[in-house]
Amino acid sequence: MEASISVILVLALLLLLIFTFKLVRYYAHEDLPVVVSLAVFISWYFGFSLCILLPFDLLAESEAYKDNLKFGWDLIYWFRYINRVI
Repeated sequence: MEASISVILVLALLLLLIFTFKLVRYYAHEDLPVVVSLAVFISWYFGFSLCILLPFDLLAESEAYKDNLKFGWDLIYWFRYINRVI
């Protein structure tokens, strides 16, 4: 069951990646520098990914799976701070 949940999580994050990319391209001004678009993309992607990661965290049953999710939470946490510095 954990393998199927992992596959669903990866697919959801990939779909979110595409959705966020299209969203940034839709709202970005033509003259906007690429660095700004990249910063917005990173910020939005990790912000939206919290909405996807939370239900999977609540469904976690085993300790190994929880450790992997903790790594995901830590990754999102630190990337959000790195993005604020940029």
